[in-house]
Amino acid sequence: MPRHQIPVVLLLLAGCAAPDRQPAADSATAVLPDSAADSAASDTASFAIDQLEIARVNLGARGMAGEVRWVFSPDSSALLAIEDWVSIEAEAFFDGFLLASERTGTWVREDSVWDAAPSPDWTRVAYGLATRIMGGEGDSMPPESLVAVANRLGVSVDEVRASAFMASGMAPAMGLARLGIADVAFGQKRTLPVLAGWNVRWSRSGDRVLAGLGPVLVNDDAPSRAWVSVTAERGDSAVSHTGAIDSARVRWITGPTLDISVDADTGEVVIATAGRTISSHGGELMVDSVNVGDGVALAATRQGCFVLALVRDTTAGEYDPKWRAAMLDTGCPRPQTESP
Repeated sequence: MPRHQIPVVLLLLAGCAAPDRQPAADSATAVLPDSAADSAASDTASFAIDQLEIARVNLGARGMAGEVRWVFSPDSSALLAIEDWVSIEAEAFFDGFLLASERTGTWVREDSVWDAAPSPDWTRVAYGLATRIMGGEGDSMPPESLVAVANRLGVSVDEVRASAFMASGMAPAMGLARLGIADVAFGQKRTLPVLAGWNVRWSRSGDRVLAGLGPVLVNDDAPSRAWVSVTAERGDSAVSHTGAIDSARVRWITGPTLDISVDADTGEVVIATAGRTISSHGGELMVDSVNVGDGVALAATRQGCFVLALVRDTTAGEYDPKWRAAMLDTGCPRPQTESP
């Protein structure tokens, strides 16, 4: 039994979580209390804390180093977290995000993205799906590589050439972005016919998505060289922009670094929400008075229904960071949501 003799189940999920979530096959990446794995229940719809669930923010590939950052909705009922990774020499690498909302009682996640941003009303999240094409030994990109990517994306080779950007300063590599939008309540994802999304923003009204066409430099933090404005519903009527854009403001909070040389700060953290108290100390994570295993608390939504934390990555290799970002669902009752 865990230290406090309370059976706590940590279930790592692979996709968008609905009220009848099921555990995924990669649950070994979650750190479980001593006997929790043996007592895992098949029914995960309970609202009690002894049925707590956890999902890693990013199930995709990790870079050389990264950082966790997050942003709250205006009323703090929703939380968007990103694992932001970089490659060697701070070159671009794929990220992963997870947005959790108390309004719907659900989360939505996507891996291998360049960027992500919530809509002004926090019902959707836009993102730039990432593709990287490696050139091999030569100085130029093999034509067959361009054809393969074009076929996979369902576009022409000319479109790939026109939209690709340099993705490395040390080897032949090209990057591409494709704009996507996910619905938070139902997890539905749409890929729009727009090869853009190095950076992603929303218009203040929320009816258009602003997508970057690629970085000005070969650097993970480089701004977009130009933008396109796209209707959020249809993905058409693209209008090109250069220079500054007028977009909804997103106030990101920068959290801990993910690096092999940087250990997590396991000092005391207390987050008092309207519904629960989240705390951690010495690498032990608590929800109210319940010890839910190894972890470091980072942030929580308004009622404490969703908790962003660092958890130990038991799959990490010798030279990989040993901590990863995860979102915990503490089991709040689910709002009634009608299907679209």
